[in-house]
Amino acid sequence: MTAALPHDRGQGLVDTYLDEMFELLAGTGAEGRRLLAETEDHLTEAVAEGRARGLDAEAAERDAINRFGAPAVVVRRLPTTRIVVRLDLRPLLVGAWAFTGTFLTWYGLSGALTWLLSWPWTRLLIATDRFGSTICAIPRPGG
Repeated sequence: MTAALPHDRGQGLVDTYLDEMFELLAGTGAEGRRLLAETEDHLTEAVAEGRARGLDAEAAERDAINRFGAPAVVVRRLPTTRIVVRLDLRPLLVGAWAFTGTFLTWYGLSGALTWLLSWPWTRLLIATDRFGSTICAIPRPGG
């Protein structure tokens, strides 16, 4: 945003500053509303003092804003009474997909490995005679 843009809309630098602060104070409740009102009062007084010193309107507004500080810095000083928890779900979802993919890969490979290793053991435990009948190599109990 350029400095000429607010003047094109009929807004001064102080109004633009207050609009930016209003956006930063979203969700802060009564504390944010009070801070915005106090900021407006202080900036209005500072502009009036600058005009009394002989500055034009734009220079007085710019001086008042420079002395007051950037909106982000002012908003950061606001004491918070509530704890705001912001959870970014992307790492959680990526982790869940990675875990699921790893588990399914392990499960599939263990099944394939079991199938491959079971083939020689079944050949050793089950013998066939020359006529194709199966003879169990495991002795029967009591028989």
